[in-house]
Amino acid sequence: MPTYAQPTFTKTKALSFDIYGTLIDWESGILPTLHPLTSQLPPTHPAHPSSPTYLGSAIAAFAAHEVAFIKPAAYIDYGELLARAYKGLAKEWGLPASDADADAVAASVADWKAFPDTVAAMQKLGGKYKLIALSNISRALFAKTKEGPLRDVEFDAVYTAEEIGSYKPDLKNFEFLVDGVRRDLGVEKEALVHVAHGVRSDQGPAEEVGIEHVWIRRGTDRMSFGGEGGMVERQRTWETLGDMADELVG
Repeated sequence: MPTYAQPTFTKTKALSFDIYGTLIDWESGILPTLHPLTSQLPPTHPAHPSSPTYLGSAIAAFAAHEVAFIKPAAYIDYGELLARAYKGLAKEWGLPASDADADAVAASVADWKAFPDTVAAMQKLGGKYKLIALSNISRALFAKTKEGPLRDVEFDAVYTAEEIGSYKPDLKNFEFLVDGVRRDLGVEKEALVHVAHGVRSDQGPAEEVGIEHVWIRRGTDRMSFGGEGGMVERQRTWETLGDMADELVG
């Protein structure tokens, strides 16, 4: 693994972005689709809607099942992956899960909203850098996001898990990113910085491939990764994408 140094942005020409979790608030978007399950839990359960730990517990429980379907080598469509994760969570909790409720999770992607600072920050960054999407999503579902909350954001390249054939944190996705920006944009790896909230999904594999990376502290797990080999402690970090854009562009 290369020795990691914080990016200085003196030679940076392009920024790649995780989308769902960094630009799009997937947690708030997916939470209502879990209500048919969480509402059936005992009131004492940490993921019950009345619990003070509801958001974090429900998201963590669903994400654990999502990750379980991301790991296998055989790629499956992201919509199907979300449906399987929903049914897996229902089984864990001993609850019934209809096909309609499982399918509603994938359908909800079109309604997931951008964080309040996302669009303005991306427009500002796009005036100085080339912008690339690197996302664990299908082309069809990303198109819905691009037509909706990100309609005013222009990407210079979009690379999805569907075309790569695997999901982050597979190193293949980041190797595809490096090859893609060189081929499509004429940008070498040394001039690329990856921007993401996910430590395990993005920061770790980006570092292993030798891509400079920064951390945006989004989501309910924003404080939970401090022990990841010291990666966060030595990471260049911003609280929001807007803060990053203001510092880099002004």
